[in-house]
Amino acid sequence: MTLRNHIEAWEHALALLADDIYLDIVRNFMGKVPTPFHKPLLTKKLTNLFSTEEFIRRIESSFSDLDRRILTGAYVLGTPTQSELCSLFEGAVPYATLQQNVVNLEERLLLVPNPDALEESGQLMLNPLLRERLLTSSLSIGDLFPPSDTEAKPSYRLSDGDPKIVRALLSLHIHASLGSLDRSERLLRNKYIKAIFGREEPHTIEQIVQYNRLLFHTQVVCEQGKNSIVVNNRAETLIAAKPATLQYLLFRTAWQTLSTATETALSTTELSSFFSIFSILVNTATLTEEVDIKIACRIAALKSGLPLPDFDELLTILETVGLTTTPLTSDELIEDPPRLTPTIDSDLTISFTQDIPVIPGKANLHSLAIVKKVDIVSSYEINKATILKAFDLGLTVEDILHYLEALTKNIPQSLKDSLGHWQQEYTAITIYDGIVVKTDERLSRIIDALPTLQPYILATIGPGIYLLSREEEPKWRDILTSTGIGLLPSSIGDNPKETHPSTPLEINRDSHTHFARLLDELPEERPPFEPVTDFQNELHTLVRKKTFNKAEKEELQARIERKLLLVPSQIVALQGHSKTMQASGFDFQGKVNLCKATINSKIDLLELQMLDEDGNSHILLTEAKELISSSDAQGASIRVSVLPEQEEKVIPIAKVFRVRKLRRSIFFQS
Repeated sequence: MTLRNHIEAWEHALALLADDIYLDIVRNFMGKVPTPFHKPLLTKKLTNLFSTEEFIRRIESSFSDLDRRILTGAYVLGTPTQSELCSLFEGAVPYATLQQNVVNLEERLLLVPNPDALEESGQLMLNPLLRERLLTSSLSIGDLFPPSDTEAKPSYRLSDGDPKIVRALLSLHIHASLGSLDRSERLLRNKYIKAIFGREEPHTIEQIVQYNRLLFHTQVVCEQGKNSIVVNNRAETLIAAKPATLQYLLFRTAWQTLSTATETALSTTELSSFFSIFSILVNTATLTEEVDIKIACRIAALKSGLPLPDFDELLTILETVGLTTTPLTSDELIEDPPRLTPTIDSDLTISFTQDIPVIPGKANLHSLAIVKKVDIVSSYEINKATILKAFDLGLTVEDILHYLEALTKNIPQSLKDSLGHWQQEYTAITIYDGIVVKTDERLSRIIDALPTLQPYILATIGPGIYLLSREEEPKWRDILTSTGIGLLPSSIGDNPKETHPSTPLEINRDSHTHFARLLDELPEERPPFEPVTDFQNELHTLVRKKTFNKAEKEELQARIERKLLLVPSQIVALQGHSKTMQASGFDFQGKVNLCKATINSKIDLLELQMLDEDGNSHILLTEAKELISSSDAQGASIRVSVLPEQEEKVIPIAKVFRVRKLRRSIFFQS
């Protein structure tokens, strides 16, 4: 975005403001405004002020840690509403503090209305005049996720999806007959997970179970009664998917099975967007606390439009798909294991460390060998039973040798000899599963003459009697119909049967490169900065020297404390006051009056400071709904809606130590 575009966005944002709000802001920065006022000229003066190096440096020097955190959150979210910005850090910072800090940033014109949004949407954005400057000098990922006080505390990371687990489960489904989804889960938990995967931790066991559910959810494995069948073309696509894509599919499966929010209609786009953004955040920033994970989840949810489930539930889902903590110090990092390329041992065991690639062709490791171990070193065993199963799947000796030669150049002669013997044994008897088609002599001649039909004929039983493929029945029916034979009858005794998908598995996923670029623009740590020192003391001294009355001096000093006044030119007599109205202690009537003044107000909020029985203080930020009066002010009560949960409470005035009337927003007051 060019400087001209930044200025246009800034001017458009200010033009959206009502005249009374606009004039209040201008008076703060430039003093008394003569009437009639010239709005474009005033805006130009504001633009010049916010382009002055001294003024900008004082803005940067005035930032608190919370200022930087909120502004960084606004940058990452793009155009958040006030409530979205506050919800981002809920739990890390008291809500009342957050809300009023956002209002203060509005007063200081560091957050301004988004000119491209509807006025009622209440969207904010970083001051476009300062955006680039803030990115280079004042904001960072470290402000969004402050470093832990504990040195070398482990940080959260997301491990990639593991195709080795997928391959192993496919091998078990083919050669160990795991069966239906329910049956396979029981077998995995009771027999295979510990024996093959060496996992005993509850979350890793659940992860492997979720991988098994993934196979069924993507219809790579399809149920047929109590049994199951592996759809080869979909299996190859899944194994060949990028680890990050595989991890997302696992997340989607875990969400669908573990989340209680699944009744809400969610598109795969929302889930994909959420997980992409969360993955980028957790693998870019240093997140050491659970509250950091909450913030990352809220950013991803707000950016993707995904309604968040209960956080504990979401954390369980994320841990299931690979969210773990890893050490920060290099001394604690686990060294990479040695690489072992696929090797076939004399006992016909194939061993390897890194996962093996998908090799074009009909065969694949899971279809001709049964998994024995998945760990640092994975091993699969080829034996007579697995090869006979491979033959059942339609593989030939040539297919198997082609695959093994591409996988490893060293194939034992004993394996080649065994493959020949097993093939002879397998072909000694042939059992077909097909549909018998009986025709008259004329149609028989047509069938024999059709080259496009021959691939579907499994065998010719006799004159005019053919055995055709059951799985490809729709295709050969279409070919026969196209010859002009007419409509074909249904199969005798044809019953509805379960089918598995014949279309390949398509995996499309939004990688959110735009968000990755957005985060790349944000420094990991804030660069060194030499603050402008003691300028607030200088301003206080200047106020004391001016010939203002007491009320004016108090107002100016209050604005200095709120960082609204930064340079001497702003120290001029002000019209009106901006100090927060409050009542406390035994001033029950004052508290009642403040409550009464904010009933159903769209402009004001009430901050109630409460004291519990032990004398401890806590603060509630509320919307005032109703004043329940009494014969005396001390006996009155106030019905409020507590933010942000909107929980309604009736609170006796006598239990409120202090009442403060606060502004809901500077810009959005309708």
